[in-house]
Amino acid sequence: MAPPTFADLGKSAKDLFNKGYNFGFLKIDSTSKAGEKNDVEFKVATAHNLASGKLGGNFDVKYKVPQYGTSTPSTSADTGNMGKRRRTARQPVMTYGSGVRLTDSSSRPVRVVHNVAAKWSFPNYGITLTEKWNTDNQLGTVVEVNEQFGRGLKVTLDSTYAPHSGKRSGKLKADWSLPTARLTTDVALTTAPVVNAAAVFQRESFLIGASVAFDTATNKMTNSQLAFGQATKEYTLHSFIINSNEFGASLFHKVCPNTEIGAILGWKVGGTGANFAVATKYSPSRDVTFRAKLNNESQFAAAVQHTLSPALKLNLSTQMNLTSNEAHKFGLGLEFEPSN
Repeated sequence: MAPPTFADLGKSAKDLFNKGYNFGFLKIDSTSKAGEKNDVEFKVATAHNLASGKLGGNFDVKYKVPQYGTSTPSTSADTGNMGKRRRTARQPVMTYGSGVRLTDSSSRPVRVVHNVAAKWSFPNYGITLTEKWNTDNQLGTVVEVNEQFGRGLKVTLDSTYAPHSGKRSGKLKADWSLPTARLTTDVALTTAPVVNAAAVFQRESFLIGASVAFDTATNKMTNSQLAFGQATKEYTLHSFIINSNEFGASLFHKVCPNTEIGAILGWKVGGTGANFAVATKYSPSRDVTFRAKLNNESQFAAAVQHTLSPALKLNLSTQMNLTSNEAHKFGLGLEFEPSN
């Protein structure tokens, strides 16, 4: 199994701090399926921002085209001494939908953007095509080519066009997965692009990674990061250095099957002190999950998820400042997804 990308290092701890909290919003998510083989999936979601009063929603329809063709080389397996390969057929997927992107910030209002996307897969050629549109009147196209230029190599072209202004932008990405290494790079399709490159190497449970950003306009390196960690089934340790002046570390520990704890620590040269936060997740039963987190700014957040039925989940969350009576937030969410 290939190691994670550089951006996913320490992901277990990040998820413990970010997932399951929806304070500041009232949300409803619904998923249903139709068709003889449940090959049509409908997703409807709405979100109301309590601070700005804005309401956003999205609607997605996902359709699985009947199976045809053969798979790419990555799904083949040796079936005999003569080296013949058996190929497993895949199902191409076409999806249509609309969505909303919500950005919550204490200093800026939430921005609501609706979007529509269509997605096709061509399994014979390892190509996936995605078309996008949003209410900023931006048209986007994403073309993914998987394992056609080399085993474990995925090349992605991500482009955007704004008809009202005539502005075009694009980015070319590459992701090469090896058993003990993961190499990623992306470059903007401009006259003087910024080139980003990262690599992660794995030795048993130990991971080491590096990331750099090079600005071709000034011929200078604008960002550099170095990370080191260890990932096992029970715990994950992650430490990093950014531009030689910012240091940090995170810890994720699965104490037992129903309890998880995590911590994040950061310090910057010239700063007033270290930043730290702790978080936990506890599931006393399969129907209830409690989450809580606390940081050095005395901000405390708690959340609970209750499975009301196999198809319906209720999420409640809140955030408060323990040193003042301001900036308190709460949120409520419903998730509906019937079983197959």
